Amino acid sequence: MRTTSPLQSAPMMAEWAGLELVPSGVVILDERGRTRFLNPMAEQLLGVSVRAVVGQMFSRLFLDGSAIEALLADQLAGRLGIKHLDLRLERIGRDSDDRPVLGRDMREGLQFESIAVALDESFAPFRGVLLELREI
Repeated sequence: MRTTSPLQSAPMMAEWAGLELVPSGVVILDERGRTRFLNPMAEQLLGVSVRAVVGQMFSRLFLDGSAIEALLADQLAGRLGIKHLDLRLERIGRDSDDRPVLGRDMREGLQFESIAVALDESFAPFRGVLLELREI
């Protein structure tokens, strides 16, 4: 059973309930780049738990999060709208001694066909970005 964090209030989860069923990965970030929502497919594709990443800076999950940071900058500048892009990301994992290592089968990184959509207050109580991720 999924639990909500302080950043995922019950009304927000109710609004996003349909996103749980989308067959591609869905990630919602706020204007600061913090993870506000991951659906189960995003958890599977990224090899992370929603409980571990909600509230965390999404770009910090990767060795080079500059593509994510650029999307956020475009959104804040009003340049994003809807954007199709290919993302190649390498996950950062930790070994039993808490040393950084590449994550689940990710020696070559993760590659996604992605759609990024700018969010405003008509969709959520904050500005941000919705990322749809489809593994290539």
